[in-house]
Amino acid sequence: AFVGASAAERDPSLLRSQLEPWSTTALRRRLVADFGDKASSPENFPRADVMKRLLQLYQEEAEGSNNSRTTIRASGTLIDESLREKLLCTLKKWKEGWMGKNLERTSIRAENYMILTSPESWEPLGRKKRQKAESKLKTHQEIWDLSKMVMASVDDDFASKYSALAVTHNFQGSPHIDRQNVGPFYGLSLGDFDDKTGGIMVECSARVVAHVNTKNRLGKVDGRFSHWVAPYDATTKDRYSLIFYQTMGKYQKTESAIFDPNFKTDSSCC
Repeated sequence: AFVGASAAERDPSLLRSQLEPWSTTALRRRLVADFGDKASSPENFPRADVMKRLLQLYQEEAEGSNNSRTTIRASGTLIDESLREKLLCTLKKWKEGWMGKNLERTSIRAENYMILTSPESWEPLGRKKRQKAESKLKTHQEIWDLSKMVMASVDDDFASKYSALAVTHNFQGSPHIDRQNVGPFYGLSLGDFDDKTGGIMVECSARVVAHVNTKNRLGKVDGRFSHWVAPYDATTKDRYSLIFYQTMGKYQKTESAIFDPNFKTDSSCC
């Protein structure tokens, strides 16, 4: 009933790929709440049928157009240029230090993907795992410290709360949902990829998707909504990204996929 074994294998341009991260219950709810279909039972109408019906309704609604959903544009907060340059230089050195790919999250399509965790998050870990996390952070302390400065320049409160930092190089597509997060995340992208490309795409409602510009900017997004990276030239260009997220602390109810005062999103799909 699923297409692709993981997010990395799904074509992000396809509506089905964008819907795939949602649970069957959420998709079933969408049929009723957003398209007015009758309620169905899992026994008589399994996931494959739910997805087929949803795609059919989207196609009928689009009436032959290429896109069945509206895309809106939003932007993060611009980061100080000197701080961006220091961070980008450090990230380039990090990338050059790997021979081939370094993928700590294999379900995501990227050339390099590393996760650093905060000392506060090590408390429940056993001795060996704690030592490994501590050694890893020490090795990449410069990335951690510069990233902390970037975060503090935009949201000092969140700078003291996030428990993990995903560091990536040429992250592509990969529609997914971050179910381990307890609240929204912040994303920043740096590199020579073209402007107006490579942003974070996130589903705001059944019919609206936002393209959040994170190039040289920190954008706030709730990763508990289906999201992916917008297309960009990953063959001849470089895109580095930092994702600041929280997996411990008080759980925040999902309310909005993006945090731009000009747009209102719908949490009913969650």
